[in-house]
Amino acid sequence: MKDIQQIEILNLLLNSTIEGIVVYDANKKVIHSNRNFAKLFGYDDQEIIGKDAFDFIAPESLELVKNKIVIDDQEPYEALVCRKNGSKFWAILRGKNSVISGKKVRISAIIDITDIKEKEEKILYLANHDALTGIYNRRFFQKMLKHRINMLKRIDHYGALLFIDLDNFKEVNDTFGHDIGDSVLIEMTKRLKIYTTNTNIVARIGGDEFVILLNLDTKCVDKSAYKAELEAESILEKIKKPIYLQGKEVYIHASIGIAIIDQNATVNDLMKFADIAMYQAKKTGKNRIVFFDRKLQKNLEEKIHTIINLRKAIKEKYFVIYYQKQIQIEKKGNKTIGVEALIRWIDKGKVISPAFFIPIAEESGLIIDIGNIVLNDACKNLMLWKNDPLKKYWRVSVNISIIQFNEALFVEKIKNFIHTYQIDPQKLRLEITENLLMKDIEESFEKIQELKSLGVSLSIDDFGTGFSSLMYLKRLPVDELKIDRSFICNADTNEGDRIIIETIATLGKKFGLEVIAEGVENREQLKILIKYGVTHVQGYLFSKPTTIDKIDLAL
Repeated sequence: MKDIQQIEILNLLLNSTIEGIVVYDANKKVIHSNRNFAKLFGYDDQEIIGKDAFDFIAPESLELVKNKIVIDDQEPYEALVCRKNGSKFWAILRGKNSVISGKKVRISAIIDITDIKEKEEKILYLANHDALTGIYNRRFFQKMLKHRINMLKRIDHYGALLFIDLDNFKEVNDTFGHDIGDSVLIEMTKRLKIYTTNTNIVARIGGDEFVILLNLDTKCVDKSAYKAELEAESILEKIKKPIYLQGKEVYIHASIGIAIIDQNATVNDLMKFADIAMYQAKKTGKNRIVFFDRKLQKNLEEKIHTIINLRKAIKEKYFVIYYQKQIQIEKKGNKTIGVEALIRWIDKGKVISPAFFIPIAEESGLIIDIGNIVLNDACKNLMLWKNDPLKKYWRVSVNISIIQFNEALFVEKIKNFIHTYQIDPQKLRLEITENLLMKDIEESFEKIQELKSLGVSLSIDDFGTGFSSLMYLKRLPVDELKIDRSFICNADTNEGDRIIIETIATLGKKFGLEVIAEGVENREQLKILIKYGVTHVQGYLFSKPTTIDKIDLAL
């Protein structure tokens, strides 16, 4: 009688969970399952008994599951599984070996994550593709360009980057309106996509700006230039064919800048060189092709000059840390929950934007010293605020670049800052980017775990713009997702941006993470964020970045 009651209680518990639960014998045959498991796979309760564990696994995930199922206590992992009717869906599986009534069994649990995977795929697509034309956007194109540069270096071949700008597109917009202008861009995309192959890539990187990455399949620089020019001439011919708008023939022309990809190429330089060449084509008459000329290297010279001045600025302490409030929206009144530390370079009385000098600092390695300045100031202020009745509750968010994170002693450095200033580590929030995970995933996870063991809180900055994955998000011990300002600025007019915001908010809620939006500048943007449950915000609508002595007055 007692055994029967225990079985009834066990069944009641198993059928109360949202997970599908299954028990296999030593031969991996089903001996028991709850209703959710049978329902997930389309079987009757008794029909499922005796089924092999691998009967439920799609061929694509079979090897993965075979490797996982032998692990005594397997942590959750993703796999593609198969229903009775042959349809497939994504699930999170976990399993543990156990002993019941003296017999070895394996207990496995499963959760259907189809909806989340679909949203993950949608956010990845929207983050990598241009919303209007459906081709790659600047963000993804630059990733592909970096990969192509490395490949060409390995095989000692040349390639070419074509930067295409429509010459008279503004006139079309002004004459026919933006809807017609969008139709023109879509038509231009169709014409350019002809040049898309397994190795050639087309992207839209701005309003009327397109780029094409050409694989020239040659080790000869002269031959590569010749082949690139032939392709560019063909593109000009395709573009200038008439378009019929409201019964009229309209002719569009383009200027094309070409940068050859050689052994010394970098993504930033190539984009810059091709852009410079394109503007040179415009300056010299439009509707033409111009190769980047090494005489046009003024930008490179300015970069070297900037690096020299950055070294001086570090030595002479020309940097100032600004702080921008982070706000929690509440019905009873908005509340400041923290600030983000933002570095500014003061040069000859002028405030220089970090958007200008941070990429150069990262490239030159000076970001290590600059990052130390920010961390030091943030921790010092956290110490000073300990006895402040309001600020003692504030956290300080600090951006951490990939260069900083990859320092061998980075975790030790953070530990020293915490101990030196005797601060509550939870008040220090380190903002890292998704792309930080790309280089060495396991090593990154290990370092993130070490940081969490110190007690600091972690935020994924610019979430949705990089290497977002449900699998990695599930494993990362982060506290916050930060929605990139690029999705906020046009949220009131761009449906794609609103979908991304909603998806990120949903993911945050699913995983129990805070979600904060940066770059909030008007009430319409705020309404959209509140609609999707995002109540942590920062931006000019609430507070401009300012020095710490004026933070109480910041509006």
